[in-house]
Amino acid sequence: MEELYLKEIDEGDETAVMDYRAEYLAAGDEPNGMGNLAEAGSYAEFLAAQRRLARAETCPPGYVPATQYLACRRTDGRLVGMLNFRHALNDHLLQTGGHVGYSVRPSERGRAYAAQMVELVKEPARALGLDQLLITCNRGNIASARTIEKAGGVLEDERRDEAEHRWTRRYWVAL
Repeated sequence: MEELYLKEIDEGDETAVMDYRAEYLAAGDEPNGMGNLAEAGSYAEFLAAQRRLARAETCPPGYVPATQYLACRRTDGRLVGMLNFRHALNDHLLQTGGHVGYSVRPSERGRAYAAQMVELVKEPARALGLDQLLITCNRGNIASARTIEKAGGVLEDERRDEAEHRWTRRYWVAL
């Protein structure tokens, strides 16, 4: 497995992020960990939304501050995944969303990148004073469940998300 690093998004990432988006959406996957990238009309719109979400003062009602990370391969800088780290939990996130959402580029899957991304986000979580992370996945997403368990996740329960009409598995990862 090649080593990854997390970096916060900025203006210079437009080409890499939009290529990631195109590949991800072409695969027909649910856009986890990508913030509003799937719906954004442009990279500038996506980046502006992520910057608003990054600070409590500019965070929209109903949201919590969050950091949008790119997971890049150290050897060549290739964007292989995206991770959204929510700094706190509101009721919705406590029930079904969690602190962390992540995705791995379809052409880069099967290389344990998601597990490495979860390990990497532990440091900024500790820096904010957290002692555990809630990470969730859909009941049927076996790959994500294995990733969370590999990162030390302990299953608390499964909850029905009535709005999404699905069951969510909720794991706590000690920091």
